[in-house]
Amino acid sequence: MKVFPWAVLFSICILPFSAFSQEAEKARKGYLAITFGPSLSQGNFSDNTWNNEKSGFAKNGYNYTIMEFGFKFIPNFGLCAAIKGAVIPLDVQALADNYAQEYGGQFTVTSTRWGYTGLFVGPFVSIPTKYIDIDFKFQTGLLMAISPEMTVSRGVETASQESAAGSSLGFNGGVATRIHLSRRFSLFAQGEYHVSNPAFTITYYDTANNAETVQSGQLITMFNFSFGAALRIF
Repeated sequence: MKVFPWAVLFSICILPFSAFSQEAEKARKGYLAITFGPSLSQGNFSDNTWNNEKSGFAKNGYNYTIMEFGFKFIPNFGLCAAIKGAVIPLDVQALADNYAQEYGGQFTVTSTRWGYTGLFVGPFVSIPTKYIDIDFKFQTGLLMAISPEMTVSRGVETASQESAAGSSLGFNGGVATRIHLSRRFSLFAQGEYHVSNPAFTITYYDTANNAETVQSGQLITMFNFSFGAALRIF
């Protein structure tokens, strides 16, 4: 059977398009990601007003994702789960200034930090392209939060509060962008809004070392921005 030169040429020309089609069919449906980035405290959590009982005196901190797994069941919809948390410093200078204004004298405040770690699960809607996936996500889950240990000093007088652990439901909603460097690896950038309201049992000690235990809650609201890398799987 005679093969015409134009037929050979046509076959050579369509090979790249055939390979591209096969590559598209093999698009990865899942990913594993790790991220790190800044957290911007919002609302009462960041408020440092002395007369506001809901003030958290929180500064800006950082957030992290130990591992996030996502899988698309169809091209535009999937589920994701993540172990993530945040560490937020306390505004000790604002606290010291408020104590001084309220009671007079010079105060020194030292403290540990606010923090939480939790497991979050939820759906995401994806807009996929060959090079970039944009994911709109909503996650809810259970987290464990830590309130700061704090010491307040004025001269030789010292009062303190212990750190305490409290659990809460937490919610994350935001947008993630995955920039595909290859069929295996992607850059990962994400912006989320976080809300949780853990309750704590906190023990206070006055200057005479007398203890008082109270129940206290703290509404935590903040914007989390994170950046990292993702492994494309399945």
